[in-house]
Amino acid sequence: MATLTTTINKLLNHEFNKTTISSIPNTYYINLSTTSIEDNGSGYTYLTNGEGNYATVSLNRNENNWTESFEGEITNSVLVSFPSGSMVSSTDWGTIMAVAISASSDGAPIYFYNLAPYIEAPVGTRITFEGGSLKFGRRNQTGE
Repeated sequence: MATLTTTINKLLNHEFNKTTISSIPNTYYINLSTTSIEDNGSGYTYLTNGEGNYATVSLNRNENNWTESFEGEITNSVLVSFPSGSMVSSTDWGTIMAVAISASSDGAPIYFYNLAPYIEAPVGTRITFEGGSLKFGRRNQTGE
């Protein structure tokens, strides 16, 4: 997963220029996008909550949900499942091209991963990411 340039700039300014990072969220929201995401955070098209039973997944900022960072990355420690507890229903979600983390359920990405291969999400499927499979940080591909 990649880190947006704006996020990297905030971290560098915090570390080297002693500027304060004022908005570290207590909850992160994981969204699926039907379009690829650019390094500057543009280009995302999130599914809409309620669309075919879709709902954003939220994970609190704590040591139970996230691993400790290692080699410039942090990963999910818990299963992330879309939709939670059920299957895609009534409307196909189409082709999922990216996963994004944001500070609100419909907010711009802070971190993202453009999937390769893409994930198809017709009615009757569930998209899951096992613990350790969503890697956020310096790399831009899972498993690199």
